[in-house]
Amino acid sequence: MISVSSAPKTSKVLFINPAGWVNDNVNLGLAYLSASLKKAGFQTITLDISRYPASDQKLVEMIRDYAPAVIGISVKTSTSIEGGRLATMLAPFFPRATLIAGGPHVTIAPQ
Repeated sequence: MISVSSAPKTSKVLFINPAGWVNDNVNLGLAYLSASLKKAGFQTITLDISRYPASDQKLVEMIRDYAPAVIGISVKTSTSIEGGRLATMLAPFFPRATLIAGGPHVTIAPQ
C-alpha cells in the first residue's frame, strides 16, 4: 500500500478509465482522487480510454512518455474485463511503477 505522506511529492500518478459496455459516464472517483493528489502536491493525469479509445501500443507510448510512479486502473463492473486485461498487459512494460486496481467492482468482487 502506498501512503500519500510517504511518497515523494514529485511522484507522477496516472489513472486509467478503461473502456467497457458503458462508455459515456464521467468517472467521478478518478476525478476526486486526482484532485486530492494534486492538492497534496502530486502530478496526475487521467487517460479516459472509455471516451477516447487508444490502441495498446499508443497507450504504452503515452504512459512511457509520462513516466508515472503509480498507475491506477478504475474497475467498474462494466470495465472489469478490460481493466484486468490492461493491468496484465501493462505490468511487464512498467515493472518499476506501482500498479493499483480500485473501484466498486474490485471492492465487491476482488477475485
